[in-house]
Amino acid sequence: MRVSLILTTYNRVDALEATLASVLSQTTCPDEVIVADDGSNQETEHAIDNFRERVSFPVIHVWQDDKGFRAARIRNKAIARSSGDYIVFIDGDILLDKRFVEDHCRNAESGLFIQGGRVLLSPEKTRKVLESGAGVADVSIFSSGVSGRYKIIHSRLLSKFCSSLDTKSSGSRTCNFSLWYSDIVRVNGFDERFQGWGREDSDLVERLFLIGLKRKKLVFSAIGFHLHHPQQSRGALETNDKILRETIALGEFRCKEGLELHFLSKT
Repeated sequence: MRVSLILTTYNRVDALEATLASVLSQTTCPDEVIVADDGSNQETEHAIDNFRERVSFPVIHVWQDDKGFRAARIRNKAIARSSGDYIVFIDGDILLDKRFVEDHCRNAESGLFIQGGRVLLSPEKTRKVLESGAGVADVSIFSSGVSGRYKIIHSRLLSKFCSSLDTKSSGSRTCNFSLWYSDIVRVNGFDERFQGWGREDSDLVERLFLIGLKRKKLVFSAIGFHLHHPQQSRGALETNDKILRETIALGEFRCKEGLELHFLSKT
């Protein structure tokens, strides 16, 4: 199984560098890393170039013009450049436990997509982690400034019995998410009508349910540590909620403005 790790970022180099450093420590390395860059400046490009020099696998930088929050579109562009059978999505402010990629691969199964959880770090803990350069080694179940600390526990046995399957889109996030390439192609990727923060994740999940997939919500495995950042503007939420309601009402699994646009642009 060939694995593509897709990492979404926008103008936050300190977090991106820490996330990429956590990729270096993986017990199972991805076959390629694709940085889906939603319009960052050249400082981000330099950080990616530096990381590329330190690894033996391909590192691809996919960029688009800065025209506001367009995570759906840049993720589609990254998927179109990927060569993996299996896609793991993270955000550029998620530090990975060393078994993160291994856990996603071990749980990959036909008919399922996977969503892992987040350990939330406070602003002060985030500052200390980034300044120390120690990454996740500086976070434990006893650390201050940690929310959801039980999620730090890694146990294959507990994960086996406590992870669950569902078909409800509430709480959908693609900052710790994986699925088969063939499944995301089938639903035509993310719907690019979603611009501005919110609901593009839920829309994708609803359409994956429509093709008969179930979501496996992992606990005690695939642990991601979320660096604090200011809240994104919710200004687009009303419009995006309307698009999501339309998806649910129509029951159409394949979005019209999605991944296919980027395959067609290659021809």
